[in-house]
Amino acid sequence: MTVTWTAAEQTAYKVKLIIFGETLHDSGWRSDTATSYLVPWVLANGFNYTLHVQTRNLKGLASDVVARNFGVSFIEPPRAFLAIAPQPAAGVIRATITNPTPAGTEPVLVSQELWRRPVTSPIINANPGFEGGSTAGWGPAVGGTGAPSTEQAQSGSWSYKVIPDGVSGIAYAETIKLPCTEGLTYDAYGWIRAVTANKPTAVFLRWYDAGGALLGATITTVLPPTAGVWRARSQLGVAPAGATQMTLCAGVGSTPAAGDIIYVDELRIRVADPSNGIRIAAGLPAGAVVDDWRRVVSGVEYEYRAVVRGANGASSFALWTP
Repeated sequence: MTVTWTAAEQTAYKVKLIIFGETLHDSGWRSDTATSYLVPWVLANGFNYTLHVQTRNLKGLASDVVARNFGVSFIEPPRAFLAIAPQPAAGVIRATITNPTPAGTEPVLVSQELWRRPVTSPIINANPGFEGGSTAGWGPAVGGTGAPSTEQAQSGSWSYKVIPDGVSGIAYAETIKLPCTEGLTYDAYGWIRAVTANKPTAVFLRWYDAGGALLGATITTVLPPTAGVWRARSQLGVAPAGATQMTLCAGVGSTPAAGDIIYVDELRIRVADPSNGIRIAAGLPAGAVVDDWRRVVSGVEYEYRAVVRGANGASSFALWTP
């Protein structure tokens, strides 16, 4: 993304890219009269961002910050998913990328990259995959009925099946209340498989005070599903003032009918890490397998994600996978 601006007089400039109060990129002060700047960041679909621009005049005085809010909305290629397996004998970590077949108007893959970063924050919720039919850490389904199921699974053998009641505006799985800290940004993510393509699906967050009163919800990324296909869903959210508890939810909206069943799996939440990590491979074909040996430090836990480039110029981001 290129930012442009005008200034009556300028000796330096600074550009920031921000999401949910977190700075993703800061150019720092640059002694330059240029009035455009290429922000070296790949923008994710379905998110809202803020840009800050400042300049310095001939006397070196800084201008006020000029802020602009914008959203990103485009048809992205299907998100990849990864399997990560250490290979001790070879001294590498092997990342196997699976690329779903595009559906409808989704663009085909042109190339993809693999990125890596150290794990900086633990998973907060328990039992993300419902293995063994366990519902530990989860409350009852809302807006319908829910139960662990072996009919479908994104990973392992189990998922959680939600059958809408046909009346409620949204039907979803929800964790028990989890601790949170107001002002912190949380990253919620997981997988949803819809039986039909009739209604949008989302991962979202609900916020509660110490007494259990609902303060609100964060649900900004609502996307149409592909029937019978696992799709990654994610949501960033800032805990509002007074919030001490939160729940992680995954559901189907727009008053789903009883037949608009969904399965949810591998649902996780943690404190968000704004780092993009480092790129370890580029120009990869579909279904690539990459052996990572580049400055891997023993004893450090890493996670990986693939960034897929579509034929229409759009990109999609796999979920970070340890």
